[in-house]
Amino acid sequence: MKENSILLKISGEFLTTPGSGVINLKNIKTICQNLAKHFQANKKHHIGIVFGAGNIWRGETYKDFFSDSIGKKDYIGMIATVINGGVFAECLNHLNISNKIFSPIPYDKHLVHKFSKRAARAAQQKFQVSIFVGGTGTPFKTTDSAASLVAMTLNYKKIIVYKNNTDGLYTSDPNKNKNAKFIKEISKKEYLDKKYKIMDINAIQMLKNSDTEIEIIGANHLIDTDKLFKQNIKKTLIR
Repeated sequence: MKENSILLKISGEFLTTPGSGVINLKNIKTICQNLAKHFQANKKHHIGIVFGAGNIWRGETYKDFFSDSIGKKDYIGMIATVINGGVFAECLNHLNISNKIFSPIPYDKHLVHKFSKRAARAAQQKFQVSIFVGGTGTPFKTTDSAASLVAMTLNYKKIIVYKNNTDGLYTSDPNKNKNAKFIKEISKKEYLDKKYKIMDINAIQMLKNSDTEIEIIGANHLIDTDKLFKQNIKKTLIR
């Protein structure tokens, strides 16, 4: 693994804005441009990215429509993450940022590569960005859990979770409760004990006994060149 490898979990909702359709290319281009600047200054850095799909598909919205004993709505969500990852990868290609995209579910080889631990580890050494789509490859799991699984499998020691409409973890929803208090740092155990929901509790449970740290940050920092990966911005550390 390259030095300073980190894994980003990018909310699907951030890839769209009202009136932009399901994908806002302006946001994606800005993120990719910021990554290009980052790589110019950090030659040994490798970044992995796990995408959500909320801009295209939210299974909970359709839960009453599906007789979902086999998780059909979840499989549709996995396909939606492939769309997001494919568009992002093409943007990186335009900027000459080397990348490789993986999925646990096989698709056409011109779009994604079948995930294997060996191939993904090799990509960490060779490519600047590894993109992980298709969730965990199984239904009834979130893309948060996919990020935790990737981190465990490939030894990412830090996950940065970019969330839309918030800048970290609060004691309650700050959009509904003006008295909600910001939490700067919390242990995984305390997060689980208090049953916070900003990140899927199963994803935190998977990492409970690991030394992987999780940072919760506002998604707007992805498009702010001066704040991308900076340590002094507002965020929550789950350790």
